[in-house]
Order: sequence, then structure tokens, then C-alpha cells
Amino acid sequence: MEKRIVLVAAIGTSPAVLTETVWALAHSKPAVVPSQVVVITTATGRARLDAELLSGKTAAWPALVAALKREKIPGADGLRFGRTDIRVLPDANNDEADDIRSAEDSMRAADFMLGVVRQYTEEPNTVVYSSIAGGRK
Repeated sequence: MEKRIVLVAAIGTSPAVLTETVWALAHSKPAVVPSQVVVITTATGRARLDAELLSGKTAAWPALVAALKREKIPGADGLRFGRTDIRVLPDANNDEADDIRSAEDSMRAADFMLGVVRQYTEEPNTVVYSSIAGGRK
């Protein structure tokens, strides 16, 4: 059975980090193209992802997928990412966080991220890649 590849990426307010990561993986030897991309971000980050990658005529995500298909990158047809794949960090009231400002926010974010990663690592035949290039470190 072929393994499913999931990319879990932490993204701040620069959505290009996501497209650059997918591009780099797809052009590695051997090529790695996730079947699903899951992004962990803030409410502000989600708005930027939607505006820059998913909405309108200049949406970068469809352009990325089309470019990978033109290059005949194996797996490009199955590359999936959309609004339902964005996970927004919770704040202290369990609402969507706009930012991570305190040690408590950082701990809550870490717990949330671990929960998202655990969801995919517990699936049999799933390989999880991660990117923490986006956001504050």
C-alpha cells in the first residue's frame, strides 16, 4: 500500500512560505508531493492565506499546482489544500487567536500544534512532513 503524505506547516503572515516549501519538496530528489497540506496559523494568517493563495484571479495555489502539473511532477494531480485545511490557533477564550503574545499563548499554541500533528501521525500508512518556517520562532 502506498503511503499518504501530509505536510503540516506553521505559517505566520507570509503565505509564500507555504508555496516555497511545497515547490522545494516537489523538486527534491526524489520528488515529495503531499496529498494533503494542513496549515496551522492565526486568524490574521488565515486571512492572508485566503487572500494570497486561494482567492481571486491571482490566487497563487492553483498557479502552483498548474506549474507542477506542467512539469509532470509525480503526485501533482493529488496535491490538495483549501480553506478546510487551515487550522486556526485558539486564544484563552477558545476563540481564534490573532497573535501569540505571551508564554501562555505559546503553550496553548504548542498543545494545539501537537494535537494536529498527532491526528495525522496516528493514521497508519501516513507520512508526515512538517515546516515551521513561517511565523515567529
